[in-house]
Amino acid sequence: MSGKKLVIALLFCLFAASSAQANENIASGGDLKLKDLAGQEVDLVKYPGQSGKPMVLFFWTSWCPYCLKELKVIDKDEASAAGKVDLFAINTGESRKDAERVVRNYKLQVHVLVDDKSIAADLFGVVGVPTFVMVNAKGEIVFQENYFPSKEIAALTGK
Repeated sequence: MSGKKLVIALLFCLFAASSAQANENIASGGDLKLKDLAGQEVDLVKYPGQSGKPMVLFFWTSWCPYCLKELKVIDKDEASAAGKVDLFAINTGESRKDAERVVRNYKLQVHVLVDDKSIAADLFGVVGVPTFVMVNAKGEIVFQENYFPSKEIAALTGK
């Protein structure tokens, strides 16, 4: 196997292992509490079961131009997803002040959580931003990609 193919295979295995760990941890009943910009805690492990709706997590950073573009889009489209899914924009690996600055500058209404130590990003196997993760009401990861899961939301919710 060539060096390039070996690296790709190793990265795939690492990503698959991370995703498998995330599925296991979400279903295991542990907890993963992050604070929003108002200081309220949200437990991402227990949340889907409590709300009874699927949950979409959007992992982003303030320095990523693609993330900022997606933030504007999901902020505008959040109303159309309201009632179907619960959407959280998770600023990862940065301080609360970085997240607050972006929210203020772009006048965002989306529910922002801060993952300053990247604990949630690691748990969900996020290897780059932007990343969307969809978790069904049972707490199982059913989608993980770099684009908004419109079709998956429609399929899962029937709306």
